[in-house]
Amino acid sequence: MLKSLHGPVEPQELLQSRILMIDDTKINIEIQDDILRHAGFQHLIEFTNSSHAVEKLVHMDPNGIDLVLLDLMMPKMDGFRVLENLRNMQVRTSAWKCYKSSGLKLFFLPFLPIF
Repeated sequence: MLKSLHGPVEPQELLQSRILMIDDTKINIEIQDDILRHAGFQHLIEFTNSSHAVEKLVHMDPNGIDLVLLDLMMPKMDGFRVLENLRNMQVRTSAWKCYKSSGLKLFFLPFLPIF
C-alpha cells in the first residue's frame, strides 16, 4: 500500500489516475505515453496543440485530472498561459506543485513510482 497526502492508496487506485499531457512535440507525447502505459496507467489525455487543449478542457470535469505533464515552451499559447487557464478553470489536481528556480513548474503525485 502506498501513502499520499490524502491517506493510503492502493496501487490499482493509483493506476486509475487521469493524466493530462500537453506538449507541441509529438515524439515527447509518444514517449510519455509509452512509459506511462508500460507502467499500467490507462487514462491518458494527450494534446499537441495547447490552444486546442484549453478549448477541450472547458468541457471536461476539471477535478478529474490527477496529474499534469506540461511543456512550457510552445507556439501560440505557452505553458504558462495554459497554467493560467487551468487555474481560471479551477483545475485542482491531487498532485503536489514543485517549483524549480528555472521557473519550470512540475506537477507530480507524491507516490508516483520512479521508472
